[in-house]
Amino acid sequence: MLEIFKSNWQVIIAISTTVIALCALVLTVFQHRSNIKHQKISVRPILRYNEGFEGSYFWIKITNVGLGPAIITKVIIQKKVNQIHIWIFQKCLLSSN
Repeated sequence: MLEIFKSNWQVIIAISTTVIALCALVLTVFQHRSNIKHQKISVRPILRYNEGFEGSYFWIKITNVGLGPAIITKVIIQKKVNQIHIWIFQKCLLSSN
């Protein structure tokens, strides 16, 4: 059995090298897919708002401080339980700063 390894050591080294290279390739592809999945999950919007009064006006400022875009589809203004006004948007995009 040892004579087979002694006479074909170059073939054994070539096969071992190929197996190691294929393992490295598979692990690299797996890591790349995992990295892309993580990046997609970590990109999300974070909205902050400020509010205040100026004279007889009430104002609200919405700011996106996250990494991803925030899409606003509807704004409803209410005073206690009475609905005052509704705005429905086709597409209102708040991009991150």
